[in-house]
Parts: sequence; C-alpha cells; structure tokens
Amino acid sequence: YAMPEHTFSTRHFGYKMLKTQDELQKAIENLYLTEIIPLIQTQGLSASVYTELTDIEDEINGLFTYDREIKIDKERLKEVNKKVYDTFKVITDESDIR
Repeated sequence: YAMPEHTFSTRHFGYKMLKTQDELQKAIENLYLTEIIPLIQTQGLSASVYTELTDIEDEINGLFTYDREIKIDKERLKEVNKKVYDTFKVITDESDIR
C-alpha cells in the first residue's frame, strides 16, 4: 500500500500490491490468523520475521512509510500480537516466553 504523500517516488514495487490501508491491515491480520498462529499451534513455530518493517524507496511492503509514518491501525495490530502471545501462553509455560 502506497500511503499518499509518504512515498519516495511515484514508482512502486511490492510483492503484493495492495490499494488501500484497509487491504494492508486485513492482509497482515490474515497472515497471522490463518498462517502464523496455526503454525505455532500445530508445528511449534517459535519465531517469524516480517522483512519489510519500513518502505524503502520504491518498495512499499512496509508497516511504516518511507518517512516512518505507521500505515496500519496500531490498536488492531496490538490485538493480533495479543492473539499470538496468548497462543504461546496456551502451549508453553508463561515464564518460558518472557
């Protein structure tokens, strides 16, 4: 998602081109709820890496824009992170994940 007024150029590249902030938000939530959390539950996944924390020049896959403005709703991301944490809490002793 190319956030208006927060891109390096008018050329954009991304592994998945999303048109709106809501599409980006839903894609991130979907990734965690349908892929990451089930892998924690069934395969013992213990870590994952989101490789595009920020947009970088023409690449627009970041959670933050090129000039470091957040592109998604922080509260909704906190809810997803809590679901990940709660999943770990269920399958392991809580003291093991701190």
